[in-house]
Amino acid sequence: MGPHHPYQNRRMTNQNSPVAAPAPETLHFGSKPVRFVKIDDVPYFLLDDLCAASAWKSFVADYVNSPTFPSFGKAEVQIADGNEIRSATALSCVGVYYWTDLADATRGQKIAAWAKRQAHEQAPGIPSDNPAMFLTTDHAGRFMPPRPLKYSGWRAEWFALKDARTPRRPIDPRYAGLEAAAEATRQRAIQEASRVRKPILSVREATYMNDGGIA
Repeated sequence: MGPHHPYQNRRMTNQNSPVAAPAPETLHFGSKPVRFVKIDDVPYFLLDDLCAASAWKSFVADYVNSPTFPSFGKAEVQIADGNEIRSATALSCVGVYYWTDLADATRGQKIAAWAKRQAHEQAPGIPSDNPAMFLTTDHAGRFMPPRPLKYSGWRAEWFALKDARTPRRPIDPRYAGLEAAAEATRQRAIQEASRVRKPILSVREATYMNDGGIA
């Protein structure tokens, strides 16, 4: 499914500097520990732990650096590691979903479902238009997220989004005001057209012209 990612023509990787985060808390995927931190109340799971818990080799983590990976799915955080503070990449549950889709959708179903379940248990009050926690279309409402597999935990939400009359749209700040700007451009175009448009003929004038001068 990775090659058909809906953001394949738009670069969306996160270029922000690492943000400070509280000390990580620990959950378990089976017997494997997976640490997470909360940013704006949204749980983000440490990518290194996700790789280890899934028994994936470390290079699989690099899929989050793909130009097709959505920025709202990951964050760079500062965490305490022993006596040191280091930067680490962390994924929201939606980020885990996109990451497993890019890496190996079939093999990643179990941890994608686990991350979604754990995230919503840890943060039950997140608004449904938050793209880090819920599936959303692109800002124009045109492109769907990659279609989830049967055991990924995302199928019901994906089909609800697909069937919605008005698809939920992400609240990524880069999209703020785009619709207003587009409407302003449209109105300016209408005004410009009205200035150069010829006046509408009266019925008599139109009849005269169509009949070769006979009023």
